[in-house]
Amino acid sequence: MIIQQDLHLHTHLSLCASPDSSVAKFATAATELGLTAIGISNHYREAGIPGGDPFYEIQNFDHISSEFAEIAAQNTPQLRILRGAEVEYSPEIGDAALSPEHASKLDYVLFTNSHTHLTMPKAYYDDRRKHAHFMLNAYLDMLNGQVADKITAVAHPFAAVCCPYDRDSLLPLISDHEYMQCFRQSAEHDIALEINTDLWSGYKTLPELWNSEMMRIFKLARRCGCRFTFGSDAHRSSSCSSIRVGYLVAAMLELSEQDIKRI
Repeated sequence: MIIQQDLHLHTHLSLCASPDSSVAKFATAATELGLTAIGISNHYREAGIPGGDPFYEIQNFDHISSEFAEIAAQNTPQLRILRGAEVEYSPEIGDAALSPEHASKLDYVLFTNSHTHLTMPKAYYDDRRKHAHFMLNAYLDMLNGQVADKITAVAHPFAAVCCPYDRDSLLPLISDHEYMQCFRQSAEHDIALEINTDLWSGYKTLPELWNSEMMRIFKLARRCGCRFTFGSDAHRSSSCSSIRVGYLVAAMLELSEQDIKRI
């Protein structure tokens, strides 16, 4: 199995990315890594949906699509560059914060259930079970939402971003049965799970990685028949080299070509 695609890259249009992060720099880095396709998936929340963190005030479709011409210009026969988005969960509507109209203008969509620092009531941090089940409910809401058929993969599933404590401590608070409820439906919808190589780089030894709670949920997803994508979640061009970690994770999960979802 060869990793051909990195579907999770952030240019400067993501407010949390490096100001000099660009499509051109990612294209150069991807070519050096031997990739055949990359996806630009800047943070996104549909304008007009109630609620939302101020971070997303400008992260609307007009904002992310302003780069589409540059994406088209950087495409070559050797490297396809895809128009994507990392779409937020909206608890206000109980669905992905994405309209079908704008979804149809994207090559792929990543959904995140784990940006709890932006979407979850702050009081939930005091009750880790509520925190964990916020992510679980966000995942289930997406599966039953109006744009489920537009979702390509779930980005860094259940890995709570900017968590003030060990995010892996949340994962045992969700049962195997609850995870498998998500993953069986994901497999039915062909919604992949992202092997986020920036996340997996945080485990220092092979036993730590193999015995981690994160590996546990990916083993369950594998058992449920889910497919997988790879993403470095790079916010600067120098960070996308972490995609190599995907080979280790794929080997440990015993993934074959049939287990990989390509765009």
